[in-house]
Amino acid sequence: MYMTADGFIAGPDGEFDSYEPSGAEHAMANELFRGADAVMFGRVCYEEFVEYWDSLDLGSAETSPLEAEFAAFFREKPLVVISRSLKEVAPRATLIAGNVATAVAQLKRQMAGYAVLVCGPELLSTLMNDGLVDELHLLIKPSVRGRGLTLFRDLRQPQKLTLLGTRTFESGAVASPVSKGFELLSRFGALVFPLAVATLFGQPKIQFVAVAPDIRLEVVDWGGSGPPVLLLAGGGDTAHVYDQLAPKLAKEYHVLGITRRGFGASSKPTTGYAARHSNRIAGLIYLDAAWDRT
Repeated sequence: MYMTADGFIAGPDGEFDSYEPSGAEHAMANELFRGADAVMFGRVCYEEFVEYWDSLDLGSAETSPLEAEFAAFFREKPLVVISRSLKEVAPRATLIAGNVATAVAQLKRQMAGYAVLVCGPELLSTLMNDGLVDELHLLIKPSVRGRGLTLFRDLRQPQKLTLLGTRTFESGAVASPVSKGFELLSRFGALVFPLAVATLFGQPKIQFVAVAPDIRLEVVDWGGSGPPVLLLAGGGDTAHVYDQLAPKLAKEYHVLGITRRGFGASSKPTTGYAARHSNRIAGLIYLDAAWDRT
């Protein structure tokens, strides 16, 4: 999402500033969209995206390599369209016409990874109000507007966010991805149009395993295919500290996590702790929650 330093995405009448993203900004947008399980749109953004990217001449000398790259994988990407007025969508698209919060929540439970949301302020606020947006990808332009349309105008109440990092471009723009409630490995995203960009992550399966009398451990299964990977949280964290990192790993691995006894939903022991069974985790990948993110 491009926005001015004073928080506006467009002028009072919805007019956008002329802004041409740099190659580095476009390359990061490509990375964000390429890794997504699906792209979710409101009606207007969907129509504009499909009209432009599905018809772009990939062989034209006027089409940049970054644009051709984006168009190529976008045409194969599953789409989700949220609209009350549309009756038909592209064959690769799923239409959500009503009960938006319920339908999007169900979609998140079915995903192994994440979906990118491309929309305007109204739909973004609707999904944020229902707690369905996990990350926002903001790009701050080196300019101010003074008045106009703001991105979060329809939020019902304040929401606390966590800054994941920043990156400055030669244009002076600053990429600032933020998440709702979780600190993640930094992942920057920018869009080539002044629209909202957000990510929605899938929900893991939860089960409990009895390991001793009256002791059950919470096992979190984020799905995926490939060799199994077990994520063990350090400190006082639960397995859910990986709720947003794990779907990225699920592209190549079957990802599981265990919440240690005495923490989170796992049972609390009635006796002390002992260091045993270290051989049981030999060969598994260990990602500590305090992993150096630099």
